[in-house]
Amino acid sequence: MSDIAIRVEHLSKSYQYGTISHGTLHKDLQSWWARVRGKEDPNAIVTDTHRPGLSGERFWALQDISFDVYQGEIVGIIGRNGAGKSTLLKILSEITAPTMGCVKIKGRVGSLLEVGTGFHPELTGRENVFLNGAILGMRKEHFDLLITDLLMPNMEGNELIEKAREILPDLIPIVITGHATIETAVKALHQGVYDYITKPFDPEFIIPAIERGLEKAHLRRQNTELTQITKKLQELEQLKSDLLDTITHEFSTPISIIKAYVDMFIDGHFDTSNPRHFEGLKSIRSAVIRLERLVMNLLTLSMGKGKTLELKKEKILMQDIISNALSQLKEEITKKNINVVLNIEPDLPPLDADPSKLSIAVLNLLDNAVKFNKANGIVRISVSHLKSGSVGVAISDTGIGIPEEKSEEIYSPFTQVDMSSTREHQGTGLGLAVAKTIIEAHGGKITLKSKLGKGSTFIFVIACSP
Repeated sequence: MSDIAIRVEHLSKSYQYGTISHGTLHKDLQSWWARVRGKEDPNAIVTDTHRPGLSGERFWALQDISFDVYQGEIVGIIGRNGAGKSTLLKILSEITAPTMGCVKIKGRVGSLLEVGTGFHPELTGRENVFLNGAILGMRKEHFDLLITDLLMPNMEGNELIEKAREILPDLIPIVITGHATIETAVKALHQGVYDYITKPFDPEFIIPAIERGLEKAHLRRQNTELTQITKKLQELEQLKSDLLDTITHEFSTPISIIKAYVDMFIDGHFDTSNPRHFEGLKSIRSAVIRLERLVMNLLTLSMGKGKTLELKKEKILMQDIISNALSQLKEEITKKNINVVLNIEPDLPPLDADPSKLSIAVLNLLDNAVKFNKANGIVRISVSHLKSGSVGVAISDTGIGIPEEKSEEIYSPFTQVDMSSTREHQGTGLGLAVAKTIIEAHGGKITLKSKLGKGSTFIFVIACSP
């Protein structure tokens, strides 16, 4: 029975007419004495006075029923009135016991008797609506149309429409009523009722109304999908535009510098003994490094997009990665007179990581800490061995900080806190996206703590070598 959820074997249930207890011993004895004397039962409440001669006789509500329900199956019980549908559900729910046969159930059963009008007492009204549909094999998205009367015993149609609209705002209601008035029609239309049909009605009249309602639901869905597609296309177009602007700017500046100084070489106007010319060489070197980092970030992001980033792991020390990144940023640190404060625990265990990729991540984080810092600011780098067996790294700055609402957005490619064309700090907005991709590829996690105008701290964790 590994895959069988419910097994019913030769199930039968019989009832006996006239054997319902009256609730007290006095009345039960009174009824028994009347039957012994062949008299009419003075306490009869079920069938005895209306169907004489049946008292004491048995009838079968179910007889020799056998079936299996497998896990994941949706089963409908269909039959005429009196066929035994409710009796079967009561036996499955252990409300009553079978006369013969047995039921084996894997799990729990809670039947919703008289589906469509009954409600499970432990569920909310919303949950009951979806449970009814689930029993019929429907999903939430299948409810496109609501057909209701206005006058009903427990809830008026207008109230039902309101409650249904709270659950499914796009539901299309159709009202069918025998109590049509101008007032009810106006109220229904104000509620967004699609059609208003009076009783009695001809099926040939209501079927087109239903078809029109379903067609409207279909068109509405298509319109929503087209709106979402249009929005996505607009976002992609904007991203493409931003990307082109960023790439154009980031490539054009260093290329112009390189071209100008190369022209000086070709024209014979370059003298290495001239301090100004020597500064030109340094500018060429800075421009090449800038282009190199841009290409490096683009390649890393491209390799990690939509797939697992390939890593060539070996045993490395985090302090070596940090030292290498600081040496590459020496010129930028000196230019802004940044004070770098190191707090690295001694005897840190080695990491099992890709040295090239992890160097890119750390370089990007430190580059941001310097770039978005103020002149004479501070960059603090803390590295510690955590109790979890990992190495934790925190890189803090005293720069502009990041607004809380941008704390997730900054990890998107080509995104900065200030994306305006007149922004103070230039860059591609790739650094954090690349750093996050690399750190997560190593099984680590990066988090941010920031206060606007005070600075930011990026914290990441990498597992040690086993």
